[in-house]
Amino acid sequence: MDIGMIIDLIKSVPEDKFNDDETIKTIMDLAAKKSGKTYTEDQLNKLLQQFKEIAQMGTDASIIPWLLYRGGNTDQIDEIKKKFDSC
Repeated sequence: MDIGMIIDLIKSVPEDKFNDDETIKTIMDLAAKKSGKTYTEDQLNKLLQQFKEIAQMGTDASIIPWLLYRGGNTDQIDEIKKKFDSC
């Protein structure tokens, strides 16, 4: 999955909608479709739960290794961190 595409999807979400479960699931679904995958509603709910668990940890250490492994760079990670911090 292209991390840049995910970053662009995240950037496209207004800050006031970023905490909305349906919005987050929509982003996940769009990212999956753009990478040729499809998820069931149950799978999206599980991904949403994982996302919430990572976000609630409140630490960069929980997601940075995963993003770097998936091809992210430090600039992209900083952008994601700013988005999380604004929530």
